[in-house]
Amino acid sequence: MVDESRNQLIHDSISFMTSLVHHYGQEKGMAAWEKMADFCDPNLKGEIFMVMLTGDFSNRVTVTGVQDGANAVACIKAIRSADNRRLGLKEAKDLYDGLRFNYKKFNLEIDNKARGRVVKELRDAGFVI
Repeated sequence: MVDESRNQLIHDSISFMTSLVHHYGQEKGMAAWEKMADFCDPNLKGEIFMVMLTGDFSNRVTVTGVQDGANAVACIKAIRSADNRRLGLKEAKDLYDGLRFNYKKFNLEIDNKARGRVVKELRDAGFVI
């Protein structure tokens, strides 16, 4: 598997598991992990598990939606604040508009050590991560 594809799979798997646990609770989340892990090759399963343990799973956050009623200005500010690429106002607005009107998810490059804070700030602004 190509490294970028493998990294994306690890990132998406962990994001999915996190969402399941938040929505359904730990017991159902663990049941989903068991089923999902049976599907993966043992090496990939081990990588996903180790990354979940360390919490160091990506320098990227995928923004998949925006909540109804979210403030556009707050969302655009959150994009600019979170992303390490120092996006300009137009670039951040284009990402927001693409998500809001065309349902195009996007990735932000972040400092993985600040992941918890960044995700909270994005969610507080109205984003779905």
